[in-house]
Formats: sequence, C-alpha cells, structure tokens
Amino acid sequence: MAKTKQSKSRITSIQYVHDPAAAKGWMELFMEITKKQFLDNCLNKDKE
Repeated sequence: MAKTKQSKSRITSIQYVHDPAAAKGWMELFMEITKKQFLDNCLNKDKE
C-alpha cells in the first residue's frame, strides 16, 4: 500500500502535537472507565 503525501503530512503533524504525559493521562482514564464498566457488567451478570 503506497502512502500518499497527505497521509505522510498527517502522520508528522500528529507526532508534533503528541504529548507523552497527556497521552498517559488519557490512557489511564480510559483504563479506569473500562475497568469500572467491566466490573459493573460482571456484578450485573451475577445478580441474574
């Protein structure tokens, strides 16, 4: 698959904006929400 000029510029612009600390914060938040939803689903299945 050939990369177009547009996709290359999009990739480099994302790399410029990327902030590792912010990305880590978002990932931790996502994991907390996912874990809570998973636990809620497990508890609800036990009640049925």
